[in-house]
Amino acid sequence: MNNAIIFAFTSAVVSGALALVFAWYERRSVAHLSFVFGMALLAVESVLNGLTATATLPEEMVYWQNWRLLAMSFLPGVWLFFSLSYGYGNHREFIARRRFLLGIAFLVPVLLFILFRNALIISVGQAAQGGHWVFGLGNPGIFLNVFFLIGAVVVLMNLERTYRAAVGTMRWRIKFMILGLVE
Repeated sequence: MNNAIIFAFTSAVVSGALALVFAWYERRSVAHLSFVFGMALLAVESVLNGLTATATLPEEMVYWQNWRLLAMSFLPGVWLFFSLSYGYGNHREFIARRRFLLGIAFLVPVLLFILFRNALIISVGQAAQGGHWVFGLGNPGIFLNVFFLIGAVVVLMNLERTYRAAVGTMRWRIKFMILGLVE
């Protein structure tokens, strides 16, 4: 079995298990529920990545990659919502002040996927005989990935701000949570 397949399904199992554990045991706060949704989306994205690696035909690979891009388009909004609600006592006010940014994080990637679904991946090829498959992204696909990267940077900036404001045990918890999300 290919290492990419093992890695994809292992990360899906771990992300899904974390989502289930937090959904089952943790209190039902906005931050915890957004964490559960974020981890569940990461699990779905990893499963779709694994299904892409198990596909044999290029058309089948593009099919699974399109579904993966759809799951990925929800990630910036969910993780931004989490980063804005985690660690703040007045998270409702904090989120209300940044609702425009949240709207952009949720709507732009999803609309980009819906409007340009057929232009996200424009080519599929194999790097070498028996090597990895390479997907050529169109301009909408590149923009979706850049938007995802910018969203990840904004999320980490918010979590870093939360980390700097925390003290004691909470600071250690936030540090390990940030390290886990970065990986």
